[in-house]
Amino acid sequence: MNFSRRHFVKQASCAAAGSSAGLVAIGQTEREDATPLQIGLRAWMNTLLPPDDFSPGAGDLGVHFEIEQHAKSIHNYELLLQRGMKWADDQVKAMGKADFAALDDEDRVKIIEVAEADEAENSVPRQFFFHTLRDGVNFYYGHSESWPGIGFPHPPQPIGFPDYARAPDTAP
Repeated sequence: MNFSRRHFVKQASCAAAGSSAGLVAIGQTEREDATPLQIGLRAWMNTLLPPDDFSPGAGDLGVHFEIEQHAKSIHNYELLLQRGMKWADDQVKAMGKADFAALDDEDRVKIIEVAEADEAENSVPRQFFFHTLRDGVNFYYGHSESWPGIGFPHPPQPIGFPDYARAPDTAP
C-alpha cells in the first residue's frame, strides 16, 4: 500500500482543511504525561500521514490529540480508539515486539495494511483504520504546516486551484 501524502490528497477532500486549524501547535506533539493511547496514536498517525522533506507528519503536528478530542463528542469513538490501538499492539506482540509505537516504519505499515484489508466491514481494525484515516486527513490538512507537502502556498479553499491547467512542479 502506498501511504504517500499525495495519494491521500487524491482520495480525500481537502474541503475540511479549515477544520481545527491551529488547535495544536508544532512542539505540542508529546506531553510528559502522554498516555499509552496517545503515544500509540501518534505513531499510527505518523504512519498514515508521514513526514517528508517538505512537511511534518500528522503525529508531529499533534493530529492524534485532535482525534482524541474529537472522539469525545462521538458515541463509542473513544472506545474504538482504545480497542483499535489495543488490536494494533496485540498484532505487534504476536510479532514478539513491545507495542505499535516501538515498531519501525516498515512494520507499522504492515500492521496498518492488515487493518485496511480486514474484510469484516464493521471489525475494530477496519473501523479504526477508516475513522483515523478520514479524521486524520481532515485535521492534518487543516494545519498550514502540511501544505508545502502538497505544493500549496495557501489553503486549498476558497482559492482553489487557479493554475489547474498547468502541470504540477515535481517539488513544492
